[in-house]
Amino acid sequence: MPSDATEALRLRIKLGPYEFDAEGSRPVVEAHLEAWKKLIVTQPLVHAGGEPVLRPAALAELAAADERGPEIVRPDHRLNRIVLLAHPAGKRSAEDALLLILYGCQQHFGEEGRQARAALLNKSLAASGFPSKRIDRLLAHHIRNQLVATVGARKSTAYRLTSAGHKRAEELLADLRKTAQSKSI
Repeated sequence: MPSDATEALRLRIKLGPYEFDAEGSRPVVEAHLEAWKKLIVTQPLVHAGGEPVLRPAALAELAAADERGPEIVRPDHRLNRIVLLAHPAGKRSAEDALLLILYGCQQHFGEEGRQARAALLNKSLAASGFPSKRIDRLLAHHIRNQLVATVGARKSTAYRLTSAGHKRAEELLADLRKTAQSKSI
């Protein structure tokens, strides 16, 4: 009778657009599955309009969240970006997502994250599953409402949250956490 290490195992999983297929010994398949789970957390989210959508790989993490609630804003230090695990609802979801990304930059990248350039914001927006658009146009509404301030000009423009923007980002984050908690229960 073959042992668990030499017994052939085949595993197929499909979570939304993400697929996993592996065949081999149990340790090999388990190692590949762990690597796959780590990869899909950083992949773009397929956005369904209107309601916040959670990444399939994030559901287990949401159940194990601390007392603040589930993690919504995750830093990716390796690629120097912020990834949102849930999307804000509404017609300004991309604009509000940028507020959350700026908030995440401040929280996770320290002093250098207080101001973020358009390239970082665009990278983070794409990693969170939003289509690539001009950051200055997306943030125009929040700049007019004094939630975001600009520093510099033209290609060297950086963006930062004002105190009102920081407060609004925290409100958005609290709403997303409530939604995520209600979906994971």
